[in-house]
Amino acid sequence: MTPVARRRATVLAIALVCSLLYLRGASLWLDEASLGLNLRERGLGALWGSSLSYGQVAPRAWLSAIWLLSHGLAAEHPLVLRLVPCLAMIGGVAVWARIARRTLAALPAEAFVCVLLASPAVLQYTAEFKQYSWDVLCVGVGLLCLDRGLAERWRAALFVLAVATSHLAWLPCAALWLARLDRRPRDGALLVGGVAVLFATDVWPQLQHASRMNDYWSAWMIPAWPPAETLRAFVSGQGAQLLGYSAGLGAVVPDGALDAVRGVIFVGMAAATVAGLRATPPTHQVWLRAWLLTVAGTTALALLGLLPLGRRVTLGLFPLMAFGPLLLLDAAAARWAALVRPVALLALAWLLACLAVVAPRPIREDVHPLLPALEALDWLVVDGCSRKQWAMLARPVPPDLEITIADRGTLPALGDDAGGWLVTHRSGGCLDEQDATRRRFEAQGRTLSVLYDARDATLWRVD
Repeated sequence: MTPVARRRATVLAIALVCSLLYLRGASLWLDEASLGLNLRERGLGALWGSSLSYGQVAPRAWLSAIWLLSHGLAAEHPLVLRLVPCLAMIGGVAVWARIARRTLAALPAEAFVCVLLASPAVLQYTAEFKQYSWDVLCVGVGLLCLDRGLAERWRAALFVLAVATSHLAWLPCAALWLARLDRRPRDGALLVGGVAVLFATDVWPQLQHASRMNDYWSAWMIPAWPPAETLRAFVSGQGAQLLGYSAGLGAVVPDGALDAVRGVIFVGMAAATVAGLRATPPTHQVWLRAWLLTVAGTTALALLGLLPLGRRVTLGLFPLMAFGPLLLLDAAAARWAALVRPVALLALAWLLACLAVVAPRPIREDVHPLLPALEALDWLVVDGCSRKQWAMLARPVPPDLEITIADRGTLPALGDDAGGWLVTHRSGGCLDEQDATRRRFEAQGRTLSVLYDARDATLWRVD
């Protein structure tokens, strides 16, 4: 296959994988519904200048683009709200394929595309109304523009736009600029300008959420004390970030050993980078130094309680983190050509293995599609944690169904003989509310049985 044909096949594969996941996505889950309510309840101007409602933090430019799309089409369907994230992921992976083609000397760029698409986190957020795919795109665009030079006005404008509209792009772009031996002052000034725009228009109004984010993500922050806990959080968190929160690893490693394995992989990668830095070509050295500086930057932010390591918040950094190991393999393959085919086949095998894990299950399961098929549905009670999802319901329900939101544990007045259904949310702090609502029904002498158990919600039959 010629290089041109291979590039076309790569782009087609990216679009196909992302489109399939986008089309088969389930109903909106809790965070998606919370963002959707912000779009419904606010005008375009009100999305800027103050914190978003319902504890959400998202790039305002990204959210504004989706606001324009949903209001232009007068639709809140998940396929409408997720269209921009899907297109961003397709564009982001394609941009990183371009970076790989410019940088790799011996390995085919398609091997790196297999690595990117093999991260279940990347696959998942292709089809979710969250900003993480936008971070993948902006980080890739910013780094590609900086690598090619910002002398041309259109490329400089694109670079500033990428930095100013993503909460993550500034960090790897700053790392790449610092890693270069020819640090152009103009490029640095453009980077500072983009960060200033981001901070003034987007980050500053949302800083009041910082303490809440610190509490929510505390398990993925680096604690200041004790030292042993700090070291464990550092190596396991950076290891998870390096592996893109990969379920491919989780499928073969027991849960109890997963953090240790991630830590060992990260420490081995960091040691190999430092040891092999001078043995790689100059271009590779720049990117590997950027890799090390990105690790240092994320560690410092985690110590300050501003950025959790290893989960979806840092998904935009995953391509750069994964690029480091491939650069070392590329330098080795340039010396030993026999490595090229095994590495490419290993990348393809990793992609197929991860697809086999992810493909059989929906991105997010939900109970909404089941409701029209239920018989003798007299009433349905939704616990308070699920009320946002029901407010954004985009699928049909029986027209005569009485739906009651049991907020703060209250229950409606129900007939003694009437039977119905209960929906409870099952993630995070909502587990306690689920148990409390269920116990209140049982205290009335009712019998509850699980009809459907999804990742985000449970549907109970109440007799």
